[in-house]
Amino acid sequence: MEAKPDFKAMSTSKKLGYVWDYYRFHILGIIILVITAGSIIHHYATLKESALDMLFLNAHSIDDEQAPYKDFLAAQGFDLDDYEVRTTTTLSFALEEGSYQRDYTSTMTLSALFAAGDLDIFTAPHQIYNDFASVGYVADLRTIFTDEELEAYGGKIIYTTLTETGFEFPSGINLDGNHWFIDNGYYEDGCYLAIAANTDNPELAKEFILYLLND
Repeated sequence: MEAKPDFKAMSTSKKLGYVWDYYRFHILGIIILVITAGSIIHHYATLKESALDMLFLNAHSIDDEQAPYKDFLAAQGFDLDDYEVRTTTTLSFALEEGSYQRDYTSTMTLSALFAAGDLDIFTAPHQIYNDFASVGYVADLRTIFTDEELEAYGGKIIYTTLTETGFEFPSGINLDGNHWFIDNGYYEDGCYLAIAANTDNPELAKEFILYLLND
């Protein structure tokens, strides 16, 4: 049997070499554990609460996701150190009516977001907006805006007919040419915007729409 070396008699460099040879996997494991724990702690320490949750269907992603919302949140009295707007731009469909029927995975993901009440604002290109508005995913704007407010923006109001009942209601806002969406690079050809039917923040969602319309 090989004699165990006298650790105390080793030079510093040999001690380091010995420890590395025999315990490097333990050391690497501890380092990885510390880094992982630090990342988790940092994540939760810096985690911000969501003021609004938005889904921008077929939109472009942008580098600084929070930059477009800072003025709006500040105007609404939110502390930017504690609150943010969460925006999803990763879902897309072919730009033609009925395309959702051919993309089962994306449709189920979107349906789950609406059903769970995890969305406040929904936008989509013209060609596919009605696919989702007509099945009851979006709110009747008359439950959130006054008649006078809707009349003031009458030319921009989008009406939708529910597939199951034939009921027609004001469902969204036409934001073609809207400077905020264009300047921030989300859409090039315009979009329709609606408030999700299960939103937890109808009043703040309304304020965001007014912010866009008065931009």
